Amino acid sequence: MGTQTATKVQLTRQDPDILRRLGGWLFRHRTSIPLPIVLALLIIPAPDSPSVLSTPLSWLGVLVVAAGEGIRLWAVHHIGAISRTRSERLGPLIDGGPFGRVRNPLYLGNILIWVGFALSARLLWLAPVVVMMRASSSPWMSS
Repeated sequence: MGTQTATKVQLTRQDPDILRRLGGWLFRHRTSIPLPIVLALLIIPAPDSPSVLSTPLSWLGVLVVAAGEGIRLWAVHHIGAISRTRSERLGPLIDGGPFGRVRNPLYLGNILIWVGFALSARLLWLAPVVVMMRASSSPWMSS
């Protein structure tokens, strides 16, 4: 623990903006960063198991991922450029389209995407864990 703290302190002494720049880089590349993980899940079969896309559960996972991505695309299209910025400014309250149905459809889309990945990987225990973790981190249902 002390080594990690010392390393972080050394980094911030050398370049106080390094964490901000790293965060900016991660934000700009947030769409493409998970792609190698997704490809590995789909291409590399688990030992002594059928191909990833050879079971109905895997195909259900693909459909759930597609539904989650569809919700995210609908929400981003509806909210506009404000969803693609790290700005502190707040835009107008969006209450139409998917935002009229759930408080944050982007969170709902993320939940569906991760549940779909869990189903495709046949990690059934992971699906409820994802839902509980995401739902507890942000209230996403409209009141």
